[in-house]
Amino acid sequence: PKTGEVLIAAGGYVESVDDLKKLIEHGLKKIRLRALLTCKSKYGVCQKCYGWDLSTRRPVNIGTAVGVIAAQSIGEPGTQLTMRTIHSGGVAGAEDITQGLPTVARMFDVVGNVNEKILGREADLAPVSGTLLITPETTEYLLRIVDSEDHSRILEEWRVPASVRFMPDIEEGVEVRAGDQITRGFVNFRLLRKLTDIESTMHTFVESVKDVYTSQGVDLNDKHIEVIARQMLRRVQVTNPGDSQYLLGQYVDRYVFADTVRNITLAGGTPPEAEPAILGTLKVASSIDSWLSSASFIRTAGVLTSSAIEGDVDHLLDLKSNVIVGKQIPAGTGLSAYSDVELTYHGTKIDGPTSDRAKVLPDWAPQSLKDIEEKLPKQLDWVGDEYGNGSIFSKNGRTLSSEDAKLYLFDDLGVSQRWTNKFSEVGIETVGDLIGKTEEDLLRIDGIGSKAIEELRQGLDARNLLYILEPDEDEADAEDLSQLLNMVFSPDADGGLMLGTAAPATHEGFDLELIGSSNTDNLDSDIINEDLG
Repeated sequence: PKTGEVLIAAGGYVESVDDLKKLIEHGLKKIRLRALLTCKSKYGVCQKCYGWDLSTRRPVNIGTAVGVIAAQSIGEPGTQLTMRTIHSGGVAGAEDITQGLPTVARMFDVVGNVNEKILGREADLAPVSGTLLITPETTEYLLRIVDSEDHSRILEEWRVPASVRFMPDIEEGVEVRAGDQITRGFVNFRLLRKLTDIESTMHTFVESVKDVYTSQGVDLNDKHIEVIARQMLRRVQVTNPGDSQYLLGQYVDRYVFADTVRNITLAGGTPPEAEPAILGTLKVASSIDSWLSSASFIRTAGVLTSSAIEGDVDHLLDLKSNVIVGKQIPAGTGLSAYSDVELTYHGTKIDGPTSDRAKVLPDWAPQSLKDIEEKLPKQLDWVGDEYGNGSIFSKNGRTLSSEDAKLYLFDDLGVSQRWTNKFSEVGIETVGDLIGKTEEDLLRIDGIGSKAIEELRQGLDARNLLYILEPDEDEADAEDLSQLLNMVFSPDADGGLMLGTAAPATHEGFDLELIGSSNTDNLDSDIINEDLG
């Protein structure tokens, strides 16, 4: 304004109606706003052009899946739309209009040939710009568009039924532009896209979709429709390849096409030519640059075949393709923009290089973290690999990995279903559930016999996991020692200690009497140190 006061900073947000009133009060009649449609971002939309997150009333976070949110915001209220048909008075015919869900579905599919029995009459669009003249006749109207300067020069002329309803702002002598809607009805968006610019097409599409939802009592924000419409209007159709590698009739991203035209023009070649296009959601999904995403949606065999012939490369820039190959999706903190974010600990900035493969804390780590690390078990104290993961159990000097522990008895080891059901009844479904159990323990399960154990052993043996059912060496040694002690020391009636229950009869090869040697004359003398007790 003239006062030099900054009402809203460049790049700021218009947050309320009061902000708009403030601009009007200072005499501003036009301001330049950023919008989804005019966003120059090649992938997705930028934070500034999207604006506020409707769920938080704050600027949207970078990495928010606004496309998924938009689709869900449109689809979920769609369950509240009716499928009823409104009949006009008189004979049923072209005036029967189906409202609700079928109408929205055909809008997003961008139906070219409108079926009047389903959607009602197709709306008349002004084919050229000029002055509209309306001449009523007996059963129809004669519509003519004449030159605004010379009314005797007729640019276009056609007739419409007398039953049509004109738009509120259409009357005799009104100035119209190419693409303006003259009569009410279902808009042919393919024709509209050819007659007018992308902004007008977007505006008409958004208003048409929103009108259907509003008529059914459903409130839907324009932003969600604009996100979908942006993708539908993102491509152009090549009419003249020029010196480019494009094919005639090929659909190309309009931003990529603009870069191609600029590069070929600077190189002195013949730039390609294209006409604006609007694609339905099915066509958009099947013609995106990611062949993985296209193949997962529709015409799988055709997409894979054509992609293989053309040698297409999928750069994994969208969500579906990354999900298919098992990579981190480029959304939320999975975006590369967050890969170099500064780390903080309890509000303190961490300076220095970081690595997710580091085995110890770096020297610059906070002392509080180092104190915690000192209390953690060292590598030799636990079972696992050098990074502390992967191994969960050690037995007989061998380690069971987490992958092996997840193997299912039926699917992976080949154990019969009937035995698997019996094992499952007592909570044994995976190899990890066998830990700590012996064959004797398994044989105690109702319905499990030697045949089931044999199948289980064969499955474990095929994967070199048979040691799981074998007793631990330490346990075996302990059991042998226990038996030895029972042999050596056993209580007698007097509470003394005796050597075994039956000493060997003789110890040949020794002249001296040994502990435990037998006195053949008196077996009762086979007592050592009777006075020990």
